Amino acid sequence: MAETSDPNAEGHQENEDAMAQMLRLAGGRPEVGPERTARVRVAVHAAWRENRRRAMRTKILVGASCLAAAALVVLAIRLKPIESPVAPGILQTVARSARVIGTPRLERLDGRDAHRLAMTIGMALGRNDTIETDPSSAVALTTDDGTSVHLDSGSRIRLLSARSIDLVEGRVYVVTAKAARGFEVRTRFGTVHDRGTRFEVRLNKGALRLRIREGMVELKDGDKSVVTPAGRETVVTSRGVETRPLATYGSEWSWTDRLRSPFAIEGQTLGRFLQHLADEEGWSVRYADDELRRLAFTVILHGSVEGLSAEDALGVAISTSGLRYRLHDGELLVFRASDRR
Repeated sequence: MAETSDPNAEGHQENEDAMAQMLRLAGGRPEVGPERTARVRVAVHAAWRENRRRAMRTKILVGASCLAAAALVVLAIRLKPIESPVAPGILQTVARSARVIGTPRLERLDGRDAHRLAMTIGMALGRNDTIETDPSSAVALTTDDGTSVHLDSGSRIRLLSARSIDLVEGRVYVVTAKAARGFEVRTRFGTVHDRGTRFEVRLNKGALRLRIREGMVELKDGDKSVVTPAGRETVVTSRGVETRPLATYGSEWSWTDRLRSPFAIEGQTLGRFLQHLADEEGWSVRYADDELRRLAFTVILHGSVEGLSAEDALGVAISTSGLRYRLHDGELLVFRASDRR
């Protein structure tokens, strides 16, 4: 095979020869002096430090942003409202309705919503429930420790716990249970603390009235305190405090009778029933002699007195036992039919 020459290859060789000739004519490159070398080194080092500083600043800003974001997350968690241990809709019962007259109303908060309910007998009542009675209604409550609270017509209370209520307006009658650890009624005039007792608290726009049937109560307002014993009432107004004698029986207390829990006499002794009536009505019980008193606690009653007034129930129980009684000035005297009284 015949060889042929490449004109491009020949041109390339000529260019290389010309460049070599020029480099030979230029001679060797002069050496760089030490001062210039030092300046170049300083400039390069400064540029390197600046680039590193910028990189570090970027890393710090990124890290700070991450930390700030994490802090916001932690802050958001800490600022989140503490939830109640009781889930919404689950009632923390502190009392139950024992007697209901008319249509008292119950206002209950569920989260941010308020619900108005008609009260019924045996209804569970929770902390912060508000109960309101109109002029034709009334209600009796029993707390978890057995304390009884009667709410009169035209009244409003808020349940704070099984041992505390807030009387907004109107009138309540409280009978503390023997096992109770104390009960209090809060008002704008101060807080009423019981000492094992039966008492009434009445609140209107201009005054607070305490009436004590049994035991005693203490009214505290800051560092001021007033103690009222049984058979006395205390009235507090803007003009001051006044305490005066009070009968523990009679028409002034009759509003509580309709809310009294019925006493099942079947199988109970006459003596116990008479003492129950006396406690409810503010009477004192006296027997003609000790033998008659002992007898009263052996006489067994049968039947029912539900729906009867206190005096009617008394008459039925006494007459069926072959005894007689006399009720005068709050004293119930029991004697034999053969006795002349």
